[in-house]
Amino acid sequence: AGLDGFFVALVCGDETARGKPHPDPYLEAVGRLGLDPGQCWALEDSNNGVRAAQAAGCRVFQIPDLVAPSAEVRALGHQVVGSLFDVLDMLGVVGPDASDHNLWPLPARRSAGTNITGTLRLIPR
Repeated sequence: AGLDGFFVALVCGDETARGKPHPDPYLEAVGRLGLDPGQCWALEDSNNGVRAAQAAGCRVFQIPDLVAPSAEVRALGHQVVGSLFDVLDMLGVVGPDASDHNLWPLPARRSAGTNITGTLRLIPR
């Protein structure tokens, strides 16, 4: 899809011994970024992805797609939001001057995920 240039590091499902719901993919991604899991955001759509990110120690935001979060997963205490823009708004990344910025580097605000990690490119609203 031509998105590789937007990410600092990539971790694919076959690069760790155990996949989701185990924390291994997130821990590998965090290690590649040279950060502590507590400094990383995990943006997830699946229940198993939330379990993995939570177990790794990341700050987790769930953006449900086809399956709503189960009661067990909701009990983990993470944020469940409607869109990626909701996450950015909550964390104060997108503000009134967002139209002045096309690329937001996210120091201590990098996302860490099983398949993609790094910085986010924003399209001004």
